[in-house]
Amino acid sequence: MLTLHPNQVIAVGLSAFVCLSQLSWADVNIGNQLVKNQAGTSHTITDGNLIQVDGYLRSVEADANGKYTGNGGSVVLNSGNLLIISGSGVVDASAVYGGKNGGNVTLNAPFVVVNGQIKANSFAGGNAGFIQVNAGQFDMGTNARLEAYSAQGMGGRITINATDK
Repeated sequence: MLTLHPNQVIAVGLSAFVCLSQLSWADVNIGNQLVKNQAGTSHTITDGNLIQVDGYLRSVEADANGKYTGNGGSVVLNSGNLLIISGSGVVDASAVYGGKNGGNVTLNAPFVVVNGQIKANSFAGGNAGFIQVNAGQFDMGTNARLEAYSAQGMGGRITINATDK
């Protein structure tokens, strides 16, 4: 079990960070935060039991100095049991600037519940990224949205691998 304290900051790599808000019943409760990834790297959050996204988790690509490149970042959430994107939860790896590429979002857990939004979009010429869900059971609520679109570039890919019916 990963135990974090309210408003704790965890340094990850050269230019990535995570700041967790007040925890609820989840082992990892992700509130509003910005994650910066160096090109070619992803920010990974792993817990053996439960990850819940209640706020806006934004992943962007940054250079070695922490400046935005404009491309979307990459985020991977791994839970040993349950992963929840609540109705107010958003995981966004979209491009920051026009003409840049969307990033990637990967969710891995035996049970994945999405009632919020997952985005890997691009705007004005860049290509969209991808969204991949690997789950035993996958539940998508009626107000949930998974987006991997581009205004002018190539559309992205959304893949859902759910092995249990």
